[in-house]
Formats: sequence, C-alpha cells, structure tokens
Amino acid sequence: MYAIGSPSAAAGTCHSTGCRPRRRSGSRKVGPSPQGFPLDVFGQPDASGGFTNPGVSGAGDNAVVHANLTGQSITIFDPHGVQTLTGPSGTHTGNFYFNPAAFSNAQCGDAADPLATCVPSSSIYPATSQVVANPALLTYGSLPRNFFRGPGRTNVDMAFSKSTAITERVKLDIRADFFNVFNHAEFANPSTNVASKNFGRIIRTGDPAAGGNPADPKERIIQLAAKFTF
Repeated sequence: MYAIGSPSAAAGTCHSTGCRPRRRSGSRKVGPSPQGFPLDVFGQPDASGGFTNPGVSGAGDNAVVHANLTGQSITIFDPHGVQTLTGPSGTHTGNFYFNPAAFSNAQCGDAADPLATCVPSSSIYPATSQVVANPALLTYGSLPRNFFRGPGRTNVDMAFSKSTAITERVKLDIRADFFNVFNHAEFANPSTNVASKNFGRIIRTGDPAAGGNPADPKERIIQLAAKFTF
C-alpha cells in the first residue's frame, strides 16, 4: 500500500486541477498509479439533508461539490485483502481500496455539529444559511479534482497457431487463443459515494457478469479452433 498526503507544498505540486505528490526513494511509493482512472469524491448530502440550494457553494451546483479532507492520509490498500474500517457512514468490512476516514461530508447543522456552535472549516461544510449570511464561507470542498487514481489494469492476451499440410491439397490449421492468460484480477473502481456504506470499497471486478463494464477484461478464457482447408 502507499499513502497520498494532504494537498500541500510538502506533499508535492498542487494546482487547480489536482496534485502530483512527490516520489520518495526506496520501495515505498507515494503518489497515484499512472495506470488507473482518475477518481473524484463528491460531497453527497449527509443525513441532515443540508445540501439545499444554494448549497455550500452558494451557486446551487451541489452535484459538483467535492468531499472534504479530514487530515488523514489517503492510504491506498491492496484490494485483495479484507479490512474493517470506519468512514463517514460508519464501520464496515470489505475489500477497501482507500481509507474512507480521510474524507468527510460533515456539515454545520447536522446531528454531530449543531448550527449554534459549529464553525465551518476545511473538514466541515458551512450550513446553507451560513453561506447566505457570509458568502466568504462558500466552498467546493477541500479535496482537489482527480487527486488520486483507481486500480491499474493488467491484461495479457496470447495466441498460438500451427498449419500442417496433410496432403498436397489438404491442410489443417490449429489455433489456441488465451485472453487474460495470467488470470490477473481486474478490479473495477471503488465506490466514491461518501454517503454509501460501500464508500472506499471495491465490490466488483471488470467481469460484465458481476456488474462491471462489458469492455473490461474478465477471467481467463481459452479458445481452441481447428480448420480444414481442401
């Protein structure tokens, strides 16, 4: 596993579209894998239903508000393992890909953050009423866009063929095709719905039968064929 730090100068280069954490020497890698697809975590409304218009951005575009960072590192795990972790929706067990505790959708006015005493911060959204009263509080979340990536994909296909002349006019062609020859697990992206119990977990592979993308590779497939030519 590896960890992605908070978006700061110490962690690497940050800009308006995301951050590129520095690499450290040694076998431990810090930074997103270049193979996976970029992931965004959006700040889904919490249990209080506080994302009413104009919302925390003050513009009514709640669907594009990112989740907040809590200050914990976004640790990337090997999804083959099963873990029990605690995140915004509670404690759950599964094949986690990243640390759900690194994200928050807490908002002033919810059950844990009473409006009368809550002070908005980089990890707590302001209430809509606070944004209306003080537009300086508006936010799109503290998580940068495309800050980390999903699991990489490794797929190797192979084919063998042999043509044998039986007589001057008769020929036999034999062919074997191997798809995903090493039977490498092709994980789908983890859930990025911060309000879901599956947040941070990988719940399927690329196998279309398991609900994955039909274009994704699935388990190893071996196909044999023979053709007579005469």
